[in-house]
Amino acid sequence: MITVKLKDLIAGSQSLMRLSQMKVPVLVSYEVSKAIIQMRKELEVYEEVRIKLVKELGVENKETRQFDISLAPVEKQNEFYEYINTIIDKEINIDINTIAKESLSNDKNQVEIEPVILADLNFMIK
Repeated sequence: MITVKLKDLIAGSQSLMRLSQMKVPVLVSYEVSKAIIQMRKELEVYEEVRIKLVKELGVENKETRQFDISLAPVEKQNEFYEYINTIIDKEINIDINTIAKESLSNDKNQVEIEPVILADLNFMIK
């Protein structure tokens, strides 16, 4: 269980998916898979709230029949982003285990990971 800001989960979600596609030791693969499941749960809740706010504060695009915050008056856009920033700055407890940097490689192979992935997953790779 770790405590992390929602914005870090949002930023790390794509990098975690990329890490899941790399050849890593089996225990790391297991922890990454578990983390993806837990992150999806949290991100689904966030996405539901975000969509609700877009519908509440945005304007319906007549052509696409979708609500769009960029079509709303500036005051409503500011209100939307204020709500979103408050939400994503919230710290949450999530059932994810940290992964030791050393465990990303073994005697047989060294895993090459792009620095951006390590930066995005800083909250769970120690």
